Amino acid sequence: MRKYQMTALFVVCAVVFTTIAILTANRVIIAVLFLMLLGFIAVADRTIRRLHDREKELTNRLDELTRQLQAQEESSTELQAQPTGETP
Repeated sequence: MRKYQMTALFVVCAVVFTTIAILTANRVIIAVLFLMLLGFIAVADRTIRRLHDREKELTNRLDELTRQLQAQEESSTELQAQPTGETP
């Protein structure tokens, strides 16, 4: 079962839902608000997950580029260290 992360949006929605549920006796309004609360939680959770996935993807890409840069620097250093065979 997926765990939803606590967010400010969840807290605000829960407070609004609870306040309206206490102040009204209409079950349709309470049901609609409950569904809206679940929708807000799902959207916030999915957004957070996408951001984390994107962050991991960018971190992996940065690591890969760093390794490539180090390999190129080592190759360049080795080429510069080789004697050219030219005599002045």
